[in-house]
Amino acid sequence: MHRATFISTNFTFEAFGKTKNEAISCLELGLARHATQYDLDPDWWKEYSGDLYTIEINLGNCYRDNELIKQS
Repeated sequence: MHRATFISTNFTFEAFGKTKNEAISCLELGLARHATQYDLDPDWWKEYSGDLYTIEINLGNCYRDNELIKQS
């Protein structure tokens, strides 16, 4: 599973997908819906797209600051 995250000034957006591309697509759809709800330009977030990141998540593990906590 993959998680895509985008942190704006006021909100943190997260979306999940089986693949990295699916997670990003879900996040972009959510950002478009957010734009509609807040009467924003649909592409409001694209100038900050460098702040969009993804990580692969393995179920049954714990993560700290988006990194897997490995056994010592």
